Amino acid sequence: TTTAYSLAGTGIPVMPFPAGTANLLALNLAAPNEPHALAKMLRAGITLDFDMAEIEFHADDGESAKKGFGIMAGAGYDATIMKGAQPSKRLLGPMAYFSAALANPLPPTSKITLTLDGETVEEEGLGILIVNFSKIQFDISVTNKNSPRDGLLDIVVLKAENAFGLLPALFARAIDHEGNFKDSPETIETFQAREVIVEADPPMQIQYDGEVAKATTPFAARILPSAARFVVSEECVELFGAEGDAKLAPWTDREA
Repeated sequence: TTTAYSLAGTGIPVMPFPAGTANLLALNLAAPNEPHALAKMLRAGITLDFDMAEIEFHADDGESAKKGFGIMAGAGYDATIMKGAQPSKRLLGPMAYFSAALANPLPPTSKITLTLDGETVEEEGLGILIVNFSKIQFDISVTNKNSPRDGLLDIVVLKAENAFGLLPALFARAIDHEGNFKDSPETIETFQAREVIVEADPPMQIQYDGEVAKATTPFAARILPSAARFVVSEECVELFGAEGDAKLAPWTDREA
């Protein structure tokens, strides 16, 4: 994601290599894990443009920081999970996140104020997610649709009183592959915007694409439409592409 953000808007293709703990970007792009299949995909050189996002906040040292993210950023419970998973990621892999969630079943809530493209909304919850790609571990989608090419951020407020109320709702999404899962206003509420400012009382710790920042709310986030060009599989084109969207990387000489 850091590389894609650095190259945002240049049209230079990037192929994510799934060598991390959860490999969420590769998962969302329907990329293969096997090296020969990855090499074949790279040689084919099919590319699609996807949205990126940008988060801006003030670090604990007072300096302003601006970071890019491709999957999601947020504050509160998700940042707690990311931080709690760090020590056991090598040993447990993706299960480290589930273990961290269960180890923090009663996270504090905050009064959350959202400014969505200039309109103010007030909520209360365990945390908030700013979503571009929506799939996380265990094939869970935190929004009803995975829409990383629509020029909008999905803003998800986690409103359950505790993790025991929230986790069943998230896992319901994992088993409902038809997109029929309906948000419960007592558990999850979703908004959309191009830009969002997030404030919380008490403040919540911030994370972006799994990196826990040395900072707390407030923060701002905005969408960067079609800013990242990824080398993708044919399955990814079927999932996200429209006719004529796919391009070829410069190392190929075929017509798309």
